[in-house]
Formats: sequence, structure tokens, C-alpha cells
Amino acid sequence: MSYSPEMVAQLLPAVWDSTITHIDSPTCPDADMPRQRPDPKLGGTMLALLADIRWAWAKAPLVHEDRVALFLTYGLDWSQQEVGDVSASCRQTVAARNSRGLGILLFTLNGKVWEDGDDSSNDDGEE
Repeated sequence: MSYSPEMVAQLLPAVWDSTITHIDSPTCPDADMPRQRPDPKLGGTMLALLADIRWAWAKAPLVHEDRVALFLTYGLDWSQQEVGDVSASCRQTVAARNSRGLGILLFTLNGKVWEDGDDSSNDDGEE
């Protein structure tokens, strides 16, 4: 399975909230599409996704500033402006830290090694 930046962002709150047992899976059809059925081959992956994101958080080579920005943004649901206010950074710096952090997590989950200068927005998951 190849992870996307959207999937990582959606799963990230589960790192800090152990009560999360269900997140709308990106592989499931939209609720307003009654004729479309979920793919049974992908249906049992939610617990594996939650385990993977928690593993990636522990193993990814994130710097402290990236971890703080990701925690405040995704764990506490703060706005980038609020995160910037408490970290004495501008909103753009917080956005860059979040983007870099998500990119590092994405690389870790997809089995790649992050090198400074890698741009996760250009990573399409292809080997």
C-alpha cells in the first residue's frame, strides 16, 4: 500500500488519541454514493493504518520543531496562526514545518529515506 499526504494528515491525530478506532478510510466510497460498494480487499486495513502511523511517528527522523508543529496542528487542532503565536514563528513557517513533517512521515511510511531537500509534493508514490 502506498500512502498519500492526505491519508497521513487524516491519520495523524490517532498518534495522540488512543481512543480513535475509526477514521473514514480513503479507500471507502463516499456516503452519498449508495450504489458503490467498498472493496472487500481493502476493508480490514484500518487497524493496520493506525498502527503504521503510530510507528512512523516514533521512527521518522523529525526535528523537534516539526514534531511540535504537527502535534499542535493535528493533535490539538490549533490553527497555524495559533501555533505560530506560541512558537514565536510566522504562519508561513508553521505551514512549512507541517509540510516538511508530513513529507518525512510520508517517506517513512512508504519505506523511503528522507534526505534534506526532498519534496513530498512531487512524490507520487511510484518507485
